[in-house]
Amino acid sequence: MRQFPERLLPFLKQVLWVDLMVYCFMDFEFTTDGKIVEKNQETVFIRGRHTVKDAELLSVGVVIMNAAFRTVKTYYRTIKPSHNPVLSQYCMALTRLSQHEIDASQDAVTVIRQVLSLLRRYQIQTVYVYGSADIPSMRSTCHWLRKEGLDPKCLYVLTSKMKDISSELTEHFHFGRRQALTKLCGLLALRTGDAFHNALYDAKMLGEVYKAVYCDSCKAHVKFLEYLEQKPEI
Repeated sequence: MRQFPERLLPFLKQVLWVDLMVYCFMDFEFTTDGKIVEKNQETVFIRGRHTVKDAELLSVGVVIMNAAFRTVKTYYRTIKPSHNPVLSQYCMALTRLSQHEIDASQDAVTVIRQVLSLLRRYQIQTVYVYGSADIPSMRSTCHWLRKEGLDPKCLYVLTSKMKDISSELTEHFHFGRRQALTKLCGLLALRTGDAFHNALYDAKMLGEVYKAVYCDSCKAHVKFLEYLEQKPEI
């Protein structure tokens, strides 16, 4: 039997690695409070005194894409907070989650263990998230879980894998500071609908923006070209 040429082994390993490479995008919703006002015929959500330290995990959305940026797996679960499971009217309006959904949900430890099992199955070491609030809000959830006698170790494990890419993506649009994911979607003319603040939907949109920036090239999008033409020089 003829042996595979040794000189081609590095090339074969590279091909196999690219084929097996996956990207994981994740989003979370947390408990929050505030007030809802109508402004210029639009509903505006104004955050109240509820801080990151009060936050508890409400839902998680996971999108796994292969090297060609095709979705190979999605996961979504709602979560019942351990400390304060009663949602504010503001939180329900913002996330479109009902109290009935939350009451019927599993706790954060059970759900995040399922998420980690999924990451192990796809050998995922890095999870991409958008925004600086997710990691401290996860740590806050850990605090409340411990107060209720639950072991939050799995949440710490997931948090250690999370990488906030909001600044990285925003730099491609030449903004001086981070922008909302909705704005980046608008510049890329991505079909967004009105489902933002749903964890799975936002994870999908993050994956699409990442794909547009690193695979499709932003400049292939008409909306982005129009934005660059209209943007004054800094």
